[in-house]
Amino acid sequence: MGTIVAQRLIDQASIILQDQSNTRWTQPELLGWLNEAQTQVVNAVPQAYTKTEPQKLAQGVLQRAPAGAITVLDLAYNLGINGATPGKRIRATSRDYLDQSRARWPADKAQLEVVHFMPDPHIREQFWVWPANTGAGFVLMTYSAVPPDITAGQPISIPDTYRGALLNWVCFRAHSKDTEAASDSKAGSFYQAFAADVGLQQAKPEA
Repeated sequence: MGTIVAQRLIDQASIILQDQSNTRWTQPELLGWLNEAQTQVVNAVPQAYTKTEPQKLAQGVLQRAPAGAITVLDLAYNLGINGATPGKRIRATSRDYLDQSRARWPADKAQLEVVHFMPDPHIREQFWVWPANTGAGFVLMTYSAVPPDITAGQPISIPDTYRGALLNWVCFRAHSKDTEAASDSKAGSFYQAFAADVGLQQAKPEA
């Protein structure tokens, strides 16, 4: 969690936009884009907002991230059938590795404890476990989550180090609101700055 109060970023964005009276872009608008910016940062950098908590597994090898999650980052260890009894560590691996070393792994007998955790490289919301779970096992899971919306008087939900990225996204969205060529150019510049802040390499999305 960050320490910068949202109002400070709203005021700073207003200065950058040369609209300190909030005539063209209202403070509620800027706050909405700031909340949107937090989610965009976590989409690009999953480690920017995470939760670690016990999670019950579904029956089988294919698992889905819990509600509100963006992607599962790690399963640390098993937690028994009550979600509170630490058990064996879980090792991350890849489906390719298991396919080569144990071709029929999806058909292995279901167990209470997980040995391997495998992220899905194509679908962020799902992952795989081996052996298949009975549907009664708990694990300690770390996952990236959608940051909660904040009010103007609350601190941001992600680390302060993303301050620049948040401001660049807010300014990108503000200029995207206008249809003038100059504003479109400014919107593109702010988006590229945001993309650089979070390590993205892509064209400006549609507003």
